[in-house]
Amino acid sequence: MDLIIHLTLLEVPSNVQLVLPSPLRAVQERVAQREFALQRNFDDLQSEERQSHSISERLAALAEDLRQYQDTKRLQSFGSQQGLNLGEGNCPTCHQSITDSLLPQDTLQQVMTVEENIDFIKAQIAVFQTMERDNVRIVAAKRSQVAALREEVSELRERVRSVRTSLISDARLPSIAALQERVNLETRIKRGERTQQEFETLLIRLGETSGSWRDVESRLAALPPGDLTETDENKLKTLERSFRNQLRTYGLSSTSPDTLAVSRENYKPIHEGFDIEFNNSASDLIRTLWAYYTALLETSVAFGGNHPGLLILDEPRQQSTARQSFGTFLRHLADPSLAAQQVIVATSEEDAVLKTLLEGQTFQYIDFEGKILRRLPESG
Repeated sequence: MDLIIHLTLLEVPSNVQLVLPSPLRAVQERVAQREFALQRNFDDLQSEERQSHSISERLAALAEDLRQYQDTKRLQSFGSQQGLNLGEGNCPTCHQSITDSLLPQDTLQQVMTVEENIDFIKAQIAVFQTMERDNVRIVAAKRSQVAALREEVSELRERVRSVRTSLISDARLPSIAALQERVNLETRIKRGERTQQEFETLLIRLGETSGSWRDVESRLAALPPGDLTETDENKLKTLERSFRNQLRTYGLSSTSPDTLAVSRENYKPIHEGFDIEFNNSASDLIRTLWAYYTALLETSVAFGGNHPGLLILDEPRQQSTARQSFGTFLRHLADPSLAAQQVIVATSEEDAVLKTLLEGQTFQYIDFEGKILRRLPESG
């Protein structure tokens, strides 16, 4: 930054060089250095921002490619036989024979499958996401550096103006540059004090967070190795054992009861890892429902669970389930272990059949004539 001196009465010969005072020259050299550093950091910041924009565009393109390949895989899973028209050696417009590559293709090129393309694109997305996170940190650091350099250059320029003013001011007056330096020093001191206070506040918060983190780590370490506690696992094993034993007594025939289990994710019956589906016998699905609902009640009785102790079954003998299986189910519900629970079975079976099936069991039989739900008589 040049210093312009206006001379009104004297003419300066061309062979005479103006020599600036030492304080002003030192400040101007400092300004030039910091301005150069500012320009260099600003150029780096713009470069990193352009790279950030390029990474975002690349991630968007990869996400679109991944979506298209996933759609193709989904169509193939639905039975689509449409293949990929790649490398056929024909122009898609005029259908003339063309060479697909500028290089000789002596060896057969193996095209990646849809699954391989999906895995490859996912790997690329992971790489570019890592690059994006690193770029975000770099851009934030560069912006902080540029902001700090701008503030420093602004202070130095103000210092130059103060020194100039001091050089032409009355010597009997206080130096403007010294006053300005004192003001700048006080400003920096106050800024440093605020920064120190914020840093101490952050240290306090970090200490609190560290304590919470240690507490969470200790609680995590106290958890069992699996997703379930030992008591919960015992409950599920009891539920599973009761479920299988009942199905054996009910005469399950579509599959072996030993292949059935209780899911550790949603606690529903599963067959070899999948939801139960009986394609051959709808009556076996009814037997499964009998066993599962009753097993839930029995497990709650054994472990004191949250079951309300009430089981209501409306027409449980559906899908022409064998009468012998139905009788076994009713006798199981009349077991003394469930005496403290309320089990209600509503059925349209004949009275004689029910009494024969429940012979020797303790139960309360209520017979309704006509419809159970009827309009109340109008009050006179």
